[in-house]
Amino acid sequence: MRYCPSCEEEYRDGVAECPECRTSTLTESEFAQRMEAAGRRPLDEPAFVIAGQADNAFQADLLAAELGAADIPVILHANRRGPLETATEPSNYVALRVPAEHLIHARELLAAAKERLFAEESEAEKAAEEEELASEGAAPRTS
Repeated sequence: MRYCPSCEEEYRDGVAECPECRTSTLTESEFAQRMEAAGRRPLDEPAFVIAGQADNAFQADLLAAELGAADIPVILHANRRGPLETATEPSNYVALRVPAEHLIHARELLAAAKERLFAEESEAEKAAEEEELASEGAAPRTS
C-alpha cells in the first residue's frame, strides 16, 4: 500500500501521486517512519476503541457532546445493516470510539450520561402522557 503524507489517505501500490493533494505517495514503511518521527501512532496500532454505543444517531450526538465536554475525542461509527438484516434483526446502532488512553474515563462518563438521559426521557414521556390526558379532559364536546 501507499500513503499520502499530506491527507494520509491510503492507495493501492502503483499510485505514485495523491489525486487530491498532488503529493507524491510514500510506501508503508516510509509513511510509518514519518508518522513515528512526528510522534504519531504506527499504522497497525488502533488509535480508537469502542467505549459504548447509542441506539440511534440523536442519542449518539448527545453522548458525543458529553465526551467532548470532557475533552475526550470521539468518532461515531454507525452500524448500518442491509435490508435483509434490518428486516430480521432491526438493531442499527452507533458505536462511540475514543482513544484507548481515555477508555475508562469515557465509559464512566457514558454510563452517567445514559442514566441521566434515560431518566429525562422517562420524565418527558410521563409529562407528555399527563398533558394528553389533561387536553382530552378539557376538550369541548360536540354533539
